[in-house]
Amino acid sequence: MNNNYINNLLFMVESNEDKLLTFEEEQEVFKLLENDNTLQEDVQTLMIKANMRLIYEIMKDYYPVATISYDDIVQLGMIGISNAVNHFDYKKGIRFATYATYWIKQSISRGLHRALSKMEQSLNVSELRKKFYEIERQLVSSLKRDVTFNEVANKMGIKSSELMVLLHSSKIESLDKSSNNLSYIEKLQDNELTPQERVLNEEKHNLIEMAIDSLSNNEQKIIKYRYGYEDGIYHSFSEIAEKFGFTRQRAQAIEKKALIKMREFFEEIE
Repeated sequence: MNNNYINNLLFMVESNEDKLLTFEEEQEVFKLLENDNTLQEDVQTLMIKANMRLIYEIMKDYYPVATISYDDIVQLGMIGISNAVNHFDYKKGIRFATYATYWIKQSISRGLHRALSKMEQSLNVSELRKKFYEIERQLVSSLKRDVTFNEVANKMGIKSSELMVLLHSSKIESLDKSSNNLSYIEKLQDNELTPQERVLNEEKHNLIEMAIDSLSNNEQKIIKYRYGYEDGIYHSFSEIAEKFGFTRQRAQAIEKKALIKMREFFEEIE
């Protein structure tokens, strides 16, 4: 019976690529899994099939950042969903896709970091940097103009995204000191983030959003207002009391309870 319900959903998902599980169907699936852990593999397969579009959408932020293939990134996304199934608590009332987003990104970014780590071990970054400067200077000399980062990377035979990561997106001075114009590299700002850093920042933001979504309405309102989640301004308990009609003590108590819940949420998905 349990297996039939999951198999029927799997058949519908495989028959219709646009089919998304409803909240009620997700709840039923994880209730069945809670009562029968032998369904673990079947549920993982179902949730992977039902959330492939989510994997493809998330992949856009990564591919082609590192020397891992498109299929490898898809596989990492599928591993992320499997991990999400292992940790998902349907009783918190969160849609599985919302929860799985963190795990997909975590799995892909870890695979990305492993690939880049291997690349860094096989390449001497200092020598790579010298080679970059040399080729940049050669291209400027032969083309009689400033050259782009992509042009230098292509000449070196390295994907520009990979080269950017290896050089840490730092502000590198061009060796072409005879030119009064800044090279592409020199125009990079010190505070520009690498692709990985941007992804990690986004992961943190998504994770915080998920933790806030797990709170009650009053807790969400106070946390968002207190920490400037919507207006970027940190608000005092007096301001909270005035805006929402709580006493300062009540607002403090609600915040304390909310922060405890968020901390437990973070610990649970580690």
